[in-house]
Amino acid sequence: MSHDDLDRHLDEQLRAAFAPPSPDRLAALVREAAEPPRRSLPVPILLLGAAAALLLAFAIGRWSAPSAAVSSSSAGPAAASGEELGAMWVAAYEDAVERGFVNCGGGGCAMEGFDLAGACRQRFSAPLQVAADAEVEVVGAYDGLPTGGYMTLLTESKNRPVCVFVLPRSEDPKVELPPGKPFHLARRAVGDLVLYALSEVPGEQALGEFIAP
Repeated sequence: MSHDDLDRHLDEQLRAAFAPPSPDRLAALVREAAEPPRRSLPVPILLLGAAAALLLAFAIGRWSAPSAAVSSSSAGPAAASGEELGAMWVAAYEDAVERGFVNCGGGGCAMEGFDLAGACRQRFSAPLQVAADAEVEVVGAYDGLPTGGYMTLLTESKNRPVCVFVLPRSEDPKVELPPGKPFHLARRAVGDLVLYALSEVPGEQALGEFIAP
């Protein structure tokens, strides 16, 4: 075999080894290069994403839920202890007093036109109202910080603000105020309900104005 034949044979081998890809293969390679790399997320990140989605769905459900006789913003843990309820009630009382019972910021924390008797029938299936000659006035229902999910009334007794908390007697956890707070907590059972009065002065007189007709 001559040198020309050897050169020609070597040239053919090189051309075969380094032949360019076909148009279809070239297009596939371009698409693969343009796509971002796919990496699987670590398990903790996936779990965090799922938890965030659940929390978002829960929040949307709460915000879109229809209002009850007393706003759901007053809701809280359904099985709070007496000490936990006491702390929540003190915070709600301080909030209402600071902002003024009727005109306490935004749309007001008192629900105007509040029907006490109707709300108690709807919520507790129990009657409750204020005596006709009472010296306590129900300003409205508190619509602010959590109060354990119980009905919270804003009242005035002898021009002093008093928060009255209403709950079924069967659910009464014997509420206690946190130490160091200069407030008084009075308790009175009225029919199937229990009323607590929280104020800066003893609230027994205010509670005595509530009756079960």
